[in-house]
Amino acid sequence: MKHTTIKVFVIALGISLFGCKTETKPTLDYKFAQDGSSINCPNTNTKLFEEAVLSFEEDIKKYFNQSTNNLPKAYSSFLANVNNRRMDYQAAVSPHSMEVFEALKAEAGLFNEDHSVNYQAPIFECVSNNFSDKDFQTTFKALVATNSMRAPLIAAPLRTKIRRAPKDRYLATFVALDWYYSKLFDVDPTQVTEKPANENEPKVNPTQLKNAERIQSSQSEK
Repeated sequence: MKHTTIKVFVIALGISLFGCKTETKPTLDYKFAQDGSSINCPNTNTKLFEEAVLSFEEDIKKYFNQSTNNLPKAYSSFLANVNNRRMDYQAAVSPHSMEVFEALKAEAGLFNEDHSVNYQAPIFECVSNNFSDKDFQTTFKALVATNSMRAPLIAAPLRTKIRRAPKDRYLATFVALDWYYSKLFDVDPTQVTEKPANENEPKVNPTQLKNAERIQSSQSEK
């Protein structure tokens, strides 16, 4: 009887361990990304990262009520609110972006234990090698190399380049992963709902937003 009990325990343990080893990644229903990708980063899940960027861009366009589809302005508004600590990620994020976030969390080595992004991950090495602005590239690489990458240090150079993100998809990937998805760990997924384009209008103070954008615009490149 004792030997039988031990056998049953061993079999159950084996099944449990096998189940852990064969655990699959979350299945994502791609809504935006096509088979091709706007970034060329071998050995990375470029389709997932492109989906992440495109879903993020839809979120900020809706949140800042850019009915004219002015994506550069949406980027500027987003960064201005982040820098002023007024970005409400809970209110801005869409259910689809939360699904993308779950898929990103399953990417080995993308996030650190403290939920910050891992700048040593292949995707960050790739994007930093391909930023269109070489001055920003130099600053980014220097901060990473000296383990000095902090939001306040990269915010100033990023502020002058942010409107390039719609065309510089490597910059857009960095912004989406580091400044948006890494912040979603603090979002309550049960409270995330689909939002019409105009639903968030009262949540963004028009005067504060206009002032932030004015400062952002004056410091950005023409």
